[in-house]
Amino acid sequence: MSPSVLAALLVTQTCGGLAPILTKLALGGLGPWSVVVTRQLLGVVVLFAMARAAGMRSRPRVPFTRRERALLLTLSWAGFVLQGDVRPELGDPLGDALIALGHLAWAIYTLAAKPLLERHDPGRISLYAVALSIPVLAPLAVGEPLDPARALHGLAWVAVLAVTATAIGTLTWNYALRSLSAGTVAAFIFVQPLVGLAAGRLALDEPVGPLAVGGAVLILVGVTLEARHAAAAAPATASEGA
Repeated sequence: MSPSVLAALLVTQTCGGLAPILTKLALGGLGPWSVVVTRQLLGVVVLFAMARAAGMRSRPRVPFTRRERALLLTLSWAGFVLQGDVRPELGDPLGDALIALGHLAWAIYTLAAKPLLERHDPGRISLYAVALSIPVLAPLAVGEPLDPARALHGLAWVAVLAVTATAIGTLTWNYALRSLSAGTVAAFIFVQPLVGLAAGRLALDEPVGPLAVGGAVLILVGVTLEARHAAAAAPATASEGA
């Protein structure tokens, strides 16, 4: 595993770990679906600007096959539509179920994105995936109550969320996924709770119990072992290809 790929993975998981905190802050001014749709719209703008700046030159532009279009829709709707509804008022059991559903959806995203990244630029895949989710999500925000006095505050946090989780997080995830197996990349998703734990404590003064600390230690051990395994397997794979 190269340093750039490892850095991309850590950036992705940092963005993902901060997403719940930023979402919670955004929900103070906007409704759940308004947060999601605005985040995606702003994310498309940021991804497009990043793609233009990079020139989308890391991979030659080739047309999508019918199978690739189906995969693109699958990863877009699984990665962003199924994870869209944020409902903090549901309480712990249903909230945990939604988090579990979100991880399942992101696993589908990862499996669908892997073959696409073999032929297409990560920036282009990231941009299209976010853009294709908007027509499905936008009608859900129509009619949602809006308080103008609080909306500006929420919009500011949505902008931060769009830049970090939607744009940078998606792009770095796809960049890493292009070079590593889906299983190795997926193992790093467990870094997100560590970031969320620290951010929740520092930003929202949320309590951290001994079980959370113990879980954090186990996560660090597991991710470190997987990173070392991936680093050891890379030279062997390269020699076999030669």
